[in-house]
Amino acid sequence: MGRVFGFRRIGMPLALGLSVLAIIALLPILGLAGCDTALRDRIELYVNGCKQIQSDGVVYVDGINGTDSNPGTQELPKKTIQNAIDLADALMDLGEVRVAQGTYHLYKTLIVREGISLYGGFQASGWTRDIETYTTVLQGVSVDTVIKPEQGVTTATVIDGFTIEAVSVAEATCIWCKDSSPTIQRNTLDASQGSTDTIGIFNSSSSPVILANTINAGDGTAAAWGIANSGSPAKIWSNVIFGTGSNGKYRGILNSNSDAVIQNNTIRCGLHVDDVGIYNSDSNCIMENNILFSSASSCGIEEDGSAALPVKVNNNDFYGCSPYYEYDSGSCTTVTQMEDYLGLHSVEAASNRDDNPQFISGVDWHLGSGSPLRDAITDPPTGFYRDRDWLLRSDPWSMGAYEKD
Repeated sequence: MGRVFGFRRIGMPLALGLSVLAIIALLPILGLAGCDTALRDRIELYVNGCKQIQSDGVVYVDGINGTDSNPGTQELPKKTIQNAIDLADALMDLGEVRVAQGTYHLYKTLIVREGISLYGGFQASGWTRDIETYTTVLQGVSVDTVIKPEQGVTTATVIDGFTIEAVSVAEATCIWCKDSSPTIQRNTLDASQGSTDTIGIFNSSSSPVILANTINAGDGTAAAWGIANSGSPAKIWSNVIFGTGSNGKYRGILNSNSDAVIQNNTIRCGLHVDDVGIYNSDSNCIMENNILFSSASSCGIEEDGSAALPVKVNNNDFYGCSPYYEYDSGSCTTVTQMEDYLGLHSVEAASNRDDNPQFISGVDWHLGSGSPLRDAITDPPTGFYRDRDWLLRSDPWSMGAYEKD
């Protein structure tokens, strides 16, 4: 999109220093001589802070104790996340914005810049990190999208450790990636406050990596989608995905012209007979080691047209789904039927099952000690080796998002 990196390319300290000298030179002309010392001190504080940030590669944000006129150091943090992102973007090609615990009300969509990663879950005093203890909430107030990475963002840019809540509007989206492909990991996304379209993550012409998130798709009357991919071959690993509605519009993962890789997720397929766990249209996906379950006879995987035949359907568990697999001219209500149908179309399909996962409870989808899905994967996929709790997988892996209870 042709962003200008002028200051960073010629050396931001030099450019900033020249700007400061110019300001100081103008003080007598502007009639600010009486404020000379205080202003000089403020400028010097900011310049030294920027030098420290460049050295550390980090800008800090504290929504309670920070001020946006601060340089963004630990001792003098910024107040708003966007201000911190923009400063980091001006100073560095690669950097971090670390955000202290608290609720941040967003009146404008948060724009993420390439190379500037966002990390939540910090304690303001001492800046130790524990995303479970120091909850960092990004709450939309008057925007239909909470976070939107700018075009050209790559997987080097990470969004990690936030609770992201969409606002109560008709069309509510937690994260919208358009021509951008960040790494989205260890977040809790909640789109349930919307009414018409409620979407956890919407990807358009993007290739994001989506790791170890919990995603509530909500109850949209027109669309309730956990992850929606349009022309976006996303990598989707170790997520928990569900919706809260019962109107038949829910899709845990929707793929349109998107050859996604979907592995080791736990997906509730819905609360209505017309809901679907994974929906594929003009998409040739890899689907392995997922738990797809329903208490309302929702469909596990739907193939919309022969152009949506998958590449692999291996080691998935279908529990309570009806049907397990649906295609244009029929459906499969058993594992054998599904694997036979896919085999006839040269799709790799093996070792799928329909066991009771034996979750810890109806709201805790860790696998209980007696679950047949524990240690069930003897040939795990390559690429990502952590579960939803960010624990390293142990060989053999367990099926679904959680490795152990």
